[in-house]
Amino acid sequence: MKNLLLVLSLVITASPAFASRARLESLGEGKNGSYYINDSRNIFLNPAAINGYKKKLFIELGNSTDKTDSSDPTVVNGGPKVQGGFTNTFGDFVYGLYLGRESDRSITGTAAAGQLAVDHAFDFFFGGEASGTKYGVDVFYAGALNRTSTVAGFNEQTAGYFGVKLGADINNFAVFTTIGINSKAVTDTHVAANYAELKGKLSLDVGATYTMDEMTYLAKFTSYGSDFTQGTTSPTVTTGKTMAYALGAGWKKEASKSVTIYSRVQAEYQKDTVDTVVGTAASVNTSTATWYNLPLVLAAEAQATSWLTIRGSISHSLYGQHAVGNNKDSFNNQTTAAMGLGFNFGDLTIDALAGQSAAIANAASESSQGTSQAGSKFGFGDNMVSRLSMTYNF
Repeated sequence: MKNLLLVLSLVITASPAFASRARLESLGEGKNGSYYINDSRNIFLNPAAINGYKKKLFIELGNSTDKTDSSDPTVVNGGPKVQGGFTNTFGDFVYGLYLGRESDRSITGTAAAGQLAVDHAFDFFFGGEASGTKYGVDVFYAGALNRTSTVAGFNEQTAGYFGVKLGADINNFAVFTTIGINSKAVTDTHVAANYAELKGKLSLDVGATYTMDEMTYLAKFTSYGSDFTQGTTSPTVTTGKTMAYALGAGWKKEASKSVTIYSRVQAEYQKDTVDTVVGTAASVNTSTATWYNLPLVLAAEAQATSWLTIRGSISHSLYGQHAVGNNKDSFNNQTTAAMGLGFNFGDLTIDALAGQSAAIANAASESSQGTSQAGSKFGFGDNMVSRLSMTYNF
């Protein structure tokens, strides 16, 4: 109740502003933006979206580290890191700086035990408009170094990544891509058997949307992978590759002046391949896993009063199958739900994710999970608010 009273104490009459991770997750979308719902988090999907969110300050409350799903460390499944940034204008252009958001394409510190996690992450945005086409660029980076002096020399751990996002939006059509140029983590203690190097391959995320009336059609393709080398004398090399595709559609309808309803359905396919070579062995051990998913999301957002917005969603896997070799299993916990609140006053908006059920187990991607789990407690108590975001227009 203390959290609720703190938020309510800040509220006065204002118009709503749509821009936060808490808002998107309460509507059944991912933390990095939506393909069909307008929100400032969309700049992490398509940097051209920055042209619609000028002169803003963003703050996302969170923990010191992202909590990850134990079965797939690349899937953030809990509280986020503290993060935030701003956008501003320079003549006809718009730029922005965002701090603390770690890229989903960072493999460092997760795929191998003992590897150093990245830190000091930032995104730098630049965008504009020419001949009716909005465009944007996001350069993102993170890095970390630990070094200890020993008799044998320096024991050293390094980790970092670098990449770029590009996007363009013309009329009702948008196309965008994320290119992970470099991602690498090395642990070197001068002991041959303990040497570890995790190196990401060039990663590519490509997406496109086309909006016609109330419908938005979407398509996306993802490809990434890594090489993990353990030891130097007779190393074990594990190579992982992932390819994923999705086609879908989102529907947005203003049911009244104060109520907007949303729906999204998409077909997803993902295949993971892992090749392992031990020492100088000529043979390669290969394992594959595939995911098929057909998620459906139903959501609504209502302007209850001039200062209060209520939103919620339910996500369901109409069909979810995970296969490893000849073994298959269905997704567990097929239905998830979320609820959120928005408090608006003047140029300041505070969004809260008030409650959320457990994410779908065995799912390969965040979109397969429906929404990222932020907390499983509902009700008006001290644990009511599990995600809190702030947006200020200046």
